[in-house]
Amino acid sequence: MNIQINTTYPSRYNYSPSFKTNNRVVKNLDSSVKWRNTTNFFRPDLQWKEMVDYFIKKYENVDKVRVVCYACSDGSEPTSLAMMLIDKLGEKADKFFPIIAKDIDPEIIKKANSGKISIEHCDFDLIAGRLRKSVTNYLTIPPLLPTMHSVEATVNPQVRDSIHYTVADVRNDIDTIPEENTIVFARNFWPYLRDKDEVFRQIQTLSQKLKQNGTLVIGNFDTFANIHEALFCTGFRETLPNVYEIGTNLNNMPQRNFNVKKKSL
Repeated sequence: MNIQINTTYPSRYNYSPSFKTNNRVVKNLDSSVKWRNTTNFFRPDLQWKEMVDYFIKKYENVDKVRVVCYACSDGSEPTSLAMMLIDKLGEKADKFFPIIAKDIDPEIIKKANSGKISIEHCDFDLIAGRLRKSVTNYLTIPPLLPTMHSVEATVNPQVRDSIHYTVADVRNDIDTIPEENTIVFARNFWPYLRDKDEVFRQIQTLSQKLKQNGTLVIGNFDTFANIHEALFCTGFRETLPNVYEIGTNLNNMPQRNFNVKKKSL
């Protein structure tokens, strides 16, 4: 089976996230993109309520769940997950913590470690709609003025202490993932790994690391580039949109060949 993987963002799928909090592009000296940070709370390519309920059910008899979030950017996504877990489980959410959040960009990790996150003025009601308790249980929000487009909120200590931020390059870090009861968020960066051998080495490593009750979460950016097809062919099955786990017959999977079509950004 030949799978065509696009290593750039198809323009027909270009969309604006609902709760955009950060958009940072770092370029090489030749103006090519080195890395890109674009993030927001509760990104709409995941069914957040159903996904978190799935995590709770899947790991209900497990004492400790390890959560790793790659390409975490300013922390909006791990903060979204932490808020929802605390909102649903209270103190019982502790078994999912700390969320280990990693990004290649030291400046964005510095921002995440500050505990400050910018939020669009018009999106607070949408964020609140994901949570049962008031948003102010999780974020300290300064006074809003009608003329303000966004504010810088402070992540409250309970949520902040549930996340550990560190600089890491996913290409050198996936080998360190714990091999049992692990959830990996590896979202919306796969098309930037332009070397086909690199892409499939990482996916094959994930398929081995997550065999023991693991879960992998990707994004629409990755699906548009056909990364999900490579996941299927290394033993993953989709349980919710963009949420995958290893199937039970991984050892009997036939070997496939892959073709990766590389494009420049």
